[in-house]
Amino acid sequence: MKLVTATVLAVLLAGWITPSYADVASQQDLRRYAQTLQDNWSRFKQLYVKPDGRVVDTGNKGISHSEGQGYAMLVAASLGDHRTFQPMLRWTQNTLQRSDGLHAWRYNPASRPAVDDPGSASDAELLIAWALLRAERRWPGHNYEARALRILGALRKSLVTHLGQKLVLMPWEGAQAADPVVINPSYFVFPALQDIAVYTQDDFWVALYEDSMDIVQAARFGRYALPPDWLALGPTGRFSTWSERPARFGYDAIRIPLYLAWAGHRSDAFLGRFDGFWGQFPAKVPAWVELNNSSRPKYAKYEYHKGFASVRRFAMHMYQGHKLGGPPRVEGGGDYYSNILLLLSQLAAREQA
Repeated sequence: MKLVTATVLAVLLAGWITPSYADVASQQDLRRYAQTLQDNWSRFKQLYVKPDGRVVDTGNKGISHSEGQGYAMLVAASLGDHRTFQPMLRWTQNTLQRSDGLHAWRYNPASRPAVDDPGSASDAELLIAWALLRAERRWPGHNYEARALRILGALRKSLVTHLGQKLVLMPWEGAQAADPVVINPSYFVFPALQDIAVYTQDDFWVALYEDSMDIVQAARFGRYALPPDWLALGPTGRFSTWSERPARFGYDAIRIPLYLAWAGHRSDAFLGRFDGFWGQFPAKVPAWVELNNSSRPKYAKYEYHKGFASVRRFAMHMYQGHKLGGPPRVEGGGDYYSNILLLLSQLAAREQA
């Protein structure tokens, strides 16, 4: 792959990104929304991060996973919390990292062995590498860059494939051999791909970024034209929802508008369909909506609402300047996933202000 300069990369990415209304009021609103981020991170650590650096998913029977480690490491690196970043990285490497540099996705303290599924999840690999690159910028001299590049090299080798003319990020190793091919569009962490492309100056990551964007834009199902949690690609190249999972825009796909807005994709072409859906339900964000029928959206029993609402507030502000309102707060009794979505929405708001 040829190398690209930061200037050339910026031009390439600019073709996808519509400039925001960069007015003072918007920037102030984003800063207000993010102003509790540091306090929320402190509270999150008390609730979900063990002293040894293990991040606990309270909504999944206390397991830990590579995705959760990556998210928390990203927030710690972004906020300059080296004291927390180091044990999280150490636990992740000592417990989850495999000999090839990738990570087992699940740790279950109730199982023997505790790492009961050694398979890798591609979004987690992006997140961990992204966190390490941010750590390298903040705290050089700890070998963070080399660790990140090792992960990215292994990801490129094992979790990215060509399907037709496109580079596609597979959710796990071997997914491209399935019939149909299975894709999780919420694994396309667009701001991470942007940062990785700029850092490495390698147009492989630009191509993966652009091809991932094409897939997300093509994945439109149901009355609201929304992307599904899980996507299938048949032998003819046609997309469908995956028959082995519920055909929903929900728990996974909620991250897609977050990543789009965080990466600067603010136009109607990118965020308009989410606004069209959420605008029908202003009082409360649905946990999911079925995409293969006309049933009404559902509201889950789990405490997802605060995190889902945080994603909606940030994405819709970036789309059309909808008021963000008061900053959200991490509180006890909530779900890990809801609260990490809350933190990510605030971090994205701070970086877009």
